[in-house]
Amino acid sequence: MASTRRRIRDLWRHQRGVTALEYALVAPLFFLVLFMGIEVIFMLLADSTLDTAASRITRMGKIGQFQGQDCHNKVMDQLRNELSIWADTTNLHADAKIYKPGENNSFQALDQNYTPVCDTGDRGDMVIFRLGFDKPGLTGVIHYLGLDVFRFERIVVIQNEP
Repeated sequence: MASTRRRIRDLWRHQRGVTALEYALVAPLFFLVLFMGIEVIFMLLADSTLDTAASRITRMGKIGQFQGQDCHNKVMDQLRNELSIWADTTNLHADAKIYKPGENNSFQALDQNYTPVCDTGDRGDMVIFRLGFDKPGLTGVIHYLGLDVFRFERIVVIQNEP
């Protein structure tokens, strides 16, 4: 009886570090999932805000508010106003050009040689808008996954009011 009690007491003493070991194994995974959840929530909110901004900007373009020589600045100002909490103003990009059937209607890649295009055309023209921004991660977790920045972008085709 005494030896059985001693064995139970010995087993109890050896179990004391198990909780700390379990925490050490589970905690990094828990915090990774938590921070990734935060990143995903903020990415979805930023994407939703860009979607709303693209809808408003293309509507303004559709009714002719961006026509003229100062087209790019007008579009960028509107984009800055819409995305003020989500995007660094140096990482915004906005392009608009007339859609021409049968031609290459792709946009220039966003690199060092990028020059924005803004031609919203006349009444009845089909116009392609490309609006977006780059945003680094909020918590830094994405850096460990090999990503440094997220690119949010919308390409919308509209027809100007006749």
